[in-house]
Amino acid sequence: MKDGILNCFEIPDEQNQLEGPKFTIDLSTICNAQIEPGNPLSAEHQFIFSFEVVVFPRGSDESSQKNYVVGVKTEEELFKWINTINAALQIIRGKQ
Repeated sequence: MKDGILNCFEIPDEQNQLEGPKFTIDLSTICNAQIEPGNPLSAEHQFIFSFEVVVFPRGSDESSQKNYVVGVKTEEELFKWINTINAALQIIRGKQ
């Protein structure tokens, strides 16, 4: 994450870093008041969080919302991401 933009890679490794992100998310488009841990999806996906963003489909003047679910390997990593995104949201929204 840099300058309020979350770069998303399929699997973060050096090769993906060189090729660039699969997609990006502008944190200012997040609809949630704050990000919180989600319920585990499975034994393999225990540490997750989700958020909704405002999107404008191509060729449309109307917006909709898209939900993203992010999974990480450890609880420590989960809270690191959540705290970092929530801090950025506070700055973006002028609450800090």
